[in-house]
Amino acid sequence: MKAVAELSGLSYDTVRSYENGRRRPTRDSLLNVLAMLRVTAADANAIVEQAGFAAEPTLYPAHEFPEYYYRVGELQRVVEKRPWPSFATNDAMRVVAANRAVQAVWGINFAREKRKQSSDQLNLFRIGGDYRFIDRVTNWAQIVNVVASVNKGRPRRTVLTALAPSVVSSMEATAGGDPDQLKVLLKIWQKAKPAPSRVQWDMPLIWRDPEFGEMRFIDTVSVASEPDVLRFQDWHPMDAETWRVLERVIARSARQTAKPKTLRR
Repeated sequence: MKAVAELSGLSYDTVRSYENGRRRPTRDSLLNVLAMLRVTAADANAIVEQAGFAAEPTLYPAHEFPEYYYRVGELQRVVEKRPWPSFATNDAMRVVAANRAVQAVWGINFAREKRKQSSDQLNLFRIGGDYRFIDRVTNWAQIVNVVASVNKGRPRRTVLTALAPSVVSSMEATAGGDPDQLKVLLKIWQKAKPAPSRVQWDMPLIWRDPEFGEMRFIDTVSVASEPDVLRFQDWHPMDAETWRVLERVIARSARQTAKPKTLRR
């Protein structure tokens, strides 16, 4: 409680009185506490509403635009329609949907991963560590710099600092346990300058497949649901050669997952 009080700009006695129910927080105080506790945006909205306050406003309210935002259960169907690698994440960077193309590139079976892993283990950085993305992506420094810049351009209450536990654990997963690589990634994060927070942003991504060679993508990040902070990530091939390599990667994945045919007598 002392740490929460210090980080949210409240006194210890105030936080303690909230905890034991002697006092009721204002909406701003409640939002500050939830931000310091790293509560996800969707959960924070639910808690704020339960406390009798208005949730964070939107110009597209559900009663007027019931189909405007995507729901988690719809995302797998949506990304599966796209021929390029496409997946969706929430604001904890957990992968909640992944199409056939991105599974082929990553070398994973997403349905199987969901059955055997917890939601925390489906964090994009943890998946990247488990499947050695750092050995596949050749422009890591550029990507970390862009992600850090976008993070620093967000409202103060949602910004993650370089030493925030979630950032450090994500970088550790990405680095695959290599302390020297971790230092490099954290240094890039620390030096990155803030960039304006936008509804859509992109960055180049260069992926090297060990069998078929290099693929060059533009990774476009866009909003799937503003209230629940769901995002699409689409890896758009930049050239014809990338499409050719991608088709080979997808075909290889299909061969590897195909069931053996039953021999006729």
